[in-house]
Amino acid sequence: MEFTGELYFYYSDKPNETVINLLKLYADKIGYEYNYEINDLGEHSIMFFKNKEMWEYHLEHGYNVDLNGEGCFYINARIVSLDGKASLYELNGRSNFEPTDTCFTFNKVSYYVLTVPCAIEEDSFSKKIYTDFHNLLIMGK
Repeated sequence: MEFTGELYFYYSDKPNETVINLLKLYADKIGYEYNYEINDLGEHSIMFFKNKEMWEYHLEHGYNVDLNGEGCFYINARIVSLDGKASLYELNGRSNFEPTDTCFTFNKVSYYVLTVPCAIEEDSFSKKIYTDFHNLLIMGK
């Protein structure tokens, strides 16, 4: 089976352990279960699913929203170094400036990959998970 799902990438100053704990609370809030693992390299993996039926359907069909408009979603978290340049189009919700190149250099930063069933522009469930995860990362700032 080919890969399904849409990937969204985040860098944050919020520690992986804090985010994972907040995600577990979030799962309880929305009525989801999860499988959590951490490997020898300190990489966290957490898969979210509503119930056994959804998990098994996901294993057969990949990421989808076929069951009542909801589906599985996944987060991978690890510590990475970041040395890169990005074009900045928005800052603190404002975009009243010309795009500018911005350099980022961090020795250690938390890196998260969110996998949702569909592109957030096309699916309300995926958009909700994406928005809720983003809000979780900025919470307390």
